[in-house]
Amino acid sequence: MKNKLSKNRKINRKFEKGISLISLVVTIIVLLILSGATMTMVLGENGVIREIKSAVDKVKEDDDDTSKEFNGVVDEMDAELGKDVNIQNPQPTVPEEFDGKVNIPKLGTGMTPVKWTENKWEKTTPEDTEWYNYSEKKWANAVTEKDGVESYWVWIPRYAYKITSGYNSNNTGKIEIVFLKGQTNKYDKDETEKKVEVLTTEQLNNKKENEGPTSGGTLVVHPAFEADNGNTQLSGIWVAKYEASHSDAKIEGESIQKGVSENLSIRPNVTSWRESSVSSMYEVCQSYSQALNSHLIKNIEWGAVSYLAQSEYGLGATTQIGVNECSDFITGAGPKGAFYSYKDLLSEEEKDKFLATGTEGQKASTTGNVWGVYDMSGGSWEYVAACLTGYSELTNKSSSMIDIYEGTDENSQTNYTANKNKYGDAIWETSNSGDANSESSWFNDSSSFLNSTNKVLKRGGYFADDTKAGLFSFSSSNGESNENIGFRPALIIY
Repeated sequence: MKNKLSKNRKINRKFEKGISLISLVVTIIVLLILSGATMTMVLGENGVIREIKSAVDKVKEDDDDTSKEFNGVVDEMDAELGKDVNIQNPQPTVPEEFDGKVNIPKLGTGMTPVKWTENKWEKTTPEDTEWYNYSEKKWANAVTEKDGVESYWVWIPRYAYKITSGYNSNNTGKIEIVFLKGQTNKYDKDETEKKVEVLTTEQLNNKKENEGPTSGGTLVVHPAFEADNGNTQLSGIWVAKYEASHSDAKIEGESIQKGVSENLSIRPNVTSWRESSVSSMYEVCQSYSQALNSHLIKNIEWGAVSYLAQSEYGLGATTQIGVNECSDFITGAGPKGAFYSYKDLLSEEEKDKFLATGTEGQKASTTGNVWGVYDMSGGSWEYVAACLTGYSELTNKSSSMIDIYEGTDENSQTNYTANKNKYGDAIWETSNSGDANSESSWFNDSSSFLNSTNKVLKRGGYFADDTKAGLFSFSSSNGESNENIGFRPALIIY
């Protein structure tokens, strides 16, 4: 009995000793954070945490008994110190969510995976092996619900890219895509882990004038997978599957009701939401879901979808996306050879053919099937969160959620050239002119850049634009309400 009590006291003394030192470590960290110490000061090479860890390691050497009580704390320190704390280009450890090919879609609050089966979208679980397969051009889809109305979203996984031909040209080129692990710039190829070069803005700007940073050589992490002005790396983004519509929009028989609700929805076979200013669209998108960081899609995000669509994981290098040619702005509709009205679809069989899930409707998807993103060519033009510097209706919003382009000139070409160092946005890289009313983007899409009168960017073309509409079509507007301009939101899940 005496020996047992003595042993218990020894354990208790060791436990008390361990707890006091652990408490000291935690207290120091908390005080440093409260006093405004930077992450580099705390976690950097010569930071306080490394000094504390060194002291703990010495305690381990001097007192083997006490060290056992520190194993949990030391392991946690090692995990933190194993991360790259470079604030400019953070490289966190690779999460388990990488499935060996692409990042598993990151679901936010209220998001439910869906898969296409038996000619309908069916709710499923993240563990379902049929949820997505990017190698088979089946992009991951999910739904959210608000006020009883479901909205559809498509996952764009983090990737690096390079343009192997057609850089800064109106000759349609090719894009090579490599999916990246987690929030890092690492990938597997031929079963050997490789790393994509992370170029700083300065390095990109120092590239030779006629040699784009993504032209043929180095793979570059697409900038759409950065948030908070580049301080946060993303494993992917969600984009609206269709152009936005009012949540009460509907079609009853031959009656098309565009709706009046101030809540948006993302769904097929209803008329899109237009006739609002870009500022109002920004606010509507932001109000959809604070938990999901909903926002008006940025131009750089439009570029991320377009590049993936034109890669081997989408339509491919030579296939142009079909134009939504429905003059009633019906979301998810497809090409018919010339623009048409909903009433021109005289039978249920024709409606099944030319609307979203039909054989012709699917041609207007980024994958050429039901799994992709629709309405990025035709339908309505789409305002994106991008403008010339000084356009206060957008620049007074959150700076991290707006793409700002330099230029004050009335000449669109001058401003176009001034922004030649921007990459990933499907403008300079995929066109060779920004003159007003020019058609110098890939596939001869429209390429009219911003100027001092029309400072807001719009993308995709509208139903009557024929070959001028497309993924790489861009033009400018004054940001005001227009019957031909709609929008779509995107989501960021941290």
